[in-house]
Amino acid sequence: MTEKEIKSFQDKLFLFLLDKHNQDTNIRFRVRQRNIDRLSKGYWFGGNESYLETSFWDGSDYLHKTPQIRLVFDYYTFEWFLELVARDSTDRASYFRKLAEHIGGFELGKYPDILQKKLQGIGNTNNWLETLEHFIDTTKQEIDNYKKEYPFVTKNKKKPIIDIEDEELELEDSSAFSLESFQKNIAYIELWRSNLGEDNRLNVLVQAKEIKRDFAISRLSISNFQGIDNLLVENIPLDAQWIFLTGNNGFGKTSVLRAIAKGLVGDEDFVSPLDNNAKIFVNAIAYKKTFKHFARMKVKPIVNIPLAAYGVSRFQSLPLGQEEFERSKQSTYSLFHDNGQLMNIEKMLINAERDDKHLFKKLKDIITSIIPAIADIQSKKENKERKIRYYEKDDANKAFKPVLINELAAGYKSILNMVGDMIMRLSNDGQSKLDSLAGIVLIDEIDAHLHPQYQYELPNLLSKVFPKIQFIATTHSPIPLLGLPEDNRPVIFKVNRTVEEGITIDRLDDDFDIRQLNPEALLTSPIFGFQTLFARGAKAKDIIPTSEFQDVVDIQNIKKRLEKLREQGLVK
Repeated sequence: MTEKEIKSFQDKLFLFLLDKHNQDTNIRFRVRQRNIDRLSKGYWFGGNESYLETSFWDGSDYLHKTPQIRLVFDYYTFEWFLELVARDSTDRASYFRKLAEHIGGFELGKYPDILQKKLQGIGNTNNWLETLEHFIDTTKQEIDNYKKEYPFVTKNKKKPIIDIEDEELELEDSSAFSLESFQKNIAYIELWRSNLGEDNRLNVLVQAKEIKRDFAISRLSISNFQGIDNLLVENIPLDAQWIFLTGNNGFGKTSVLRAIAKGLVGDEDFVSPLDNNAKIFVNAIAYKKTFKHFARMKVKPIVNIPLAAYGVSRFQSLPLGQEEFERSKQSTYSLFHDNGQLMNIEKMLINAERDDKHLFKKLKDIITSIIPAIADIQSKKENKERKIRYYEKDDANKAFKPVLINELAAGYKSILNMVGDMIMRLSNDGQSKLDSLAGIVLIDEIDAHLHPQYQYELPNLLSKVFPKIQFIATTHSPIPLLGLPEDNRPVIFKVNRTVEEGITIDRLDDDFDIRQLNPEALLTSPIFGFQTLFARGAKAKDIIPTSEFQDVVDIQNIKKRLEKLREQGLVK
């Protein structure tokens, strides 16, 4: 069988056995539990290119890690074999000889401690499915009954033990492995299975050179993570620079961002360890190649994806003279904790002003482009210590007196800290060209602390300064969605939460183009779900039907003039 045929066979077998289990939960089968590389390629069961093995019973040969009672499928002869493996115990070999005599039809296998029986289907059919189904309905039942009536015992002193004639004897569990363990393994395999199709799709796009972005996520699967039971997000457009998550407070937007972070960079130290039951799978493009990572406890992906992630609290940066805390080195710490300290861009500015004037100007241009309210940035020596001063300006472009970063408005300070940290992380402390920074940036509540006008401008400014970065952000405001560049249509996901279904996601940008909606229509759309935008107590007859404030003023002035004319009797 070719590799493609083997994978197809394993897929069919997996689905067949899973269907059997769904019909009878007492039927549990063994799947691959090690060798992630083989598993990721679609080999769901043990074995190699010559044979496949599985089992319906607990217990493994501790030397060779194979089931003691196992089914083997030979890819060359297309036949099933039942094997009794007793390599680890003379007592077990004796027990298996008696079991073999009870069932009948066994002969010695390749090794003297393995007994083997070729399976026959109904009417000796060669159909592997019918043969297996016949075995489950007949011989498997015989083995189950025999193990229950004659449990295996041995003088090897292992737990659990029983007393028989004052001797300590091992008692083998005659039941199948625990339902919880079985379900966990099956869920794990199903997760890998579901991602193969996406991986193949991305490979086709890469080979066809249809992928323009260096980094972009395409698929996300989350289970048992921070209130998310099961969540699958598929077919995320790879050309999207902006992905927005909306939804009410407490509905799970932040949990989705955190899951993306875990899926991209793994379980970072000092952040927030993954629970052993959590399963997060991310498919993405990295360096214009396919990337997939199954996030689990204390495991990091092989590929290092440039990532910066930010929680709502973005005010604290490392003091200038202070060494980096271990937690500040972690790219996702801020997204999980409010006490995160971001990398301090002022350190980079001071060094650049001293050693590299061109870099200093480039940094200053980036900051002033993203925060237009800052007219200039200067590094000055004050009391033998270098300090960075920021010159804000008014609407007439007149500069105010310079201030330190802590004296900036909360919104500006938040954005300055975030952009500075982003530059330092994605440029590897300035070693990469600042005009070609690439990676993925996660931002929780991008609208936090910002005036509506700046909420509108920020996404456009970030897009222009960092065209190679994909931004994934949560927002409670419709305004950032309206402020994107003309050619940038965002992907919008609405995060929902109910008692019955838990946390779910709906993609809404496919239903309508938000660029065709005014703010009122956007707020009352399913994206934000407002029922009405009228002030409480407002009467419909008093509402002026326009979205432009100046039109409202003009209409009100016209009404006042008409009222005066009525008072003078000039109009009715």
